[in-house]
Amino acid sequence: MLNNSDNNEDILETVTPYSDENNLFEKSKADVSVLLSHLYMLLKRTTKLVNLIHGSSVLDRYVKGQIKIKLQEIKNRLPPVQQQKYERFKDLIINIKIRWNTSYIMLTCFILCTAIIVNIT
Repeated sequence: MLNNSDNNEDILETVTPYSDENNLFEKSKADVSVLLSHLYMLLKRTTKLVNLIHGSSVLDRYVKGQIKIKLQEIKNRLPPVQQQKYERFKDLIINIKIRWNTSYIMLTCFILCTAIIVNIT
């Protein structure tokens, strides 16, 4: 599991959650760092949740099973050409700081599995 430093925890606590998207976008127009800090907070929370799921064998087994079922449903609906892009989403992926594409894959898989994650949280 990834360990979070105290600095990361401090940053997460200082970021104000925005319930109103318009308010977030208005504030980010004035100061870009507001949007960047909000995105950073979302990435850290996503990583923490994926780490939590991987840390529990019961949750991990459940999520993997649900992902397998969801992928089978997707494969049944899509033509064979489009099925290949979902092949790599067999498990929740943790991002690696030195590889930007792992963050993209982690978020894509997380969005794909939103219903599964909502069921367990």
